[in-house]
Amino acid sequence: MTGKGINFNISGGNVNLGPVVQGDSNTVSSQSQIMETISERSLAAFVKEIGALSSSRGVSAGERDALLEEVRGVRDAMRREDKPSAPPIVKKIEELYDKYGWAVDVLRKLFVGF
Repeated sequence: MTGKGINFNISGGNVNLGPVVQGDSNTVSSQSQIMETISERSLAAFVKEIGALSSSRGVSAGERDALLEEVRGVRDAMRREDKPSAPPIVKKIEELYDKYGWAVDVLRKLFVGF
């Protein structure tokens, strides 16, 4: 075997790799799998946390509902995109952080990996 080590180059998101065999002249190929970042379970947990947080911080129901609507819009955009980490989606997530500073910790948990 020439050279030592195994190198992986993954760009544009997440990938699941199966078994990797190391040896002379071996070739390993893998198909990428789009991993949806916002599952229904994580969205339900987010809605619950935002409800409690908005009550404790005195945030109006209108602002809370606007945040929830925008988050659902991002989720829907992720489902439509070939790459859920596309720049327009990342930009929208950053805008949510700026617009809803009171909820930034909960938003970060929801959008982990972006």
